[in-house]
Amino acid sequence: MTSLLSRDDLAVFTIPSLDDRLAAIRDRVAPTLADLGRALIDELAVRTGEELHCHAAVHARQKKNPPDETWIALGPTPRQYKKEPYFAVGISRNAVHVRVQISEECPRKVELGQVIVERSPELARHAQHLGALRNFEGWDHEGLPDPAPAAERLFWSTLGNRLVAKKNARFDIGVGWKGAEALRLSKQRIADAIVRLMPLYHFVVFDRWRF
Repeated sequence: MTSLLSRDDLAVFTIPSLDDRLAAIRDRVAPTLADLGRALIDELAVRTGEELHCHAAVHARQKKNPPDETWIALGPTPRQYKKEPYFAVGISRNAVHVRVQISEECPRKVELGQVIVERSPELARHAQHLGALRNFEGWDHEGLPDPAPAAERLFWSTLGNRLVAKKNARFDIGVGWKGAEALRLSKQRIADAIVRLMPLYHFVVFDRWRF
């Protein structure tokens, strides 16, 4: 299998200058992620019947500090992807990750948080089918967050309550690979990870499980 990324791709996140790092992301990493996104959309349509739209990270808010990660988003809408839950396929200094996200910009964030709290026992029960999940909210972009206690109801109810109570809270749960394993990743493994997380995506988008 052909690897998606090289050490040079991940090394863009060591560039100290904002302008130089943004340029390296644009010229070196973004084309690779765009090609990946197009391939994933086609494959996921065949494997799951899911119609997704690909969006590239813009980093428009980066005015002083260089971004610690970049990503493509795969979501249900052709525009303004952060208004709905979506998949993010991202890379950072030493890792690649696939996450289900609810942005702070999602108009349904509070409503979805309430659903997560109410159905936290169900989420904990179904989490065993999703593999080792990690909570990426607020992580430091070094390596990967520790595995989350996703089989516990309290984990999910705490996430839901944060979405309800905190304006800048976000749902950011997924899987990842770091170091040499990240450099060996293929499109197929990324697609497999998205398919594995698809039930969680369906839950936050449609409030129902589809395994």
